[in-house]
Amino acid sequence: MQNATSCWSTEIVERQWCDIVVQSLEGDVQQQSVILKMFSRPDDVTAMTTAIESRFSEFVAALERQGTPLDVAVISKEVPELLADNADVINECLNAAVSGKRGSNAKGLRGLWCSVGESSGWLRIEMPVADVRLVYLVAPLRGS
Repeated sequence: MQNATSCWSTEIVERQWCDIVVQSLEGDVQQQSVILKMFSRPDDVTAMTTAIESRFSEFVAALERQGTPLDVAVISKEVPELLADNADVINECLNAAVSGKRGSNAKGLRGLWCSVGESSGWLRIEMPVADVRLVYLVAPLRGS
């Protein structure tokens, strides 16, 4: 999607179902605030985790409003635990993104995978939850 700066991608392989929820577009003041919290202080694990959890809560609210085949209760429980268990891995990826180390990736606990896109520079946090592959994607700061 053109002009997106963050989104959530979900895929249920067994059902051959996928969905992408664009969370913010270029110029979105709230997204700029989240990106700055994450990218301007990449060593602040608490700020990073809080920022991602805040965006996740907004994503869950959107799922509940629009209806979804996903088990929102399971996702709501599992994702914060995955984020907490893998804060160091996510922080490593965030630092790579801030440093412009495209193509970096790191494997975390319980199947979490974090990477920085080789050509795009997007931060990608992939989390397996039950039968769902849930991915949070964030565009790099301009000029990165």
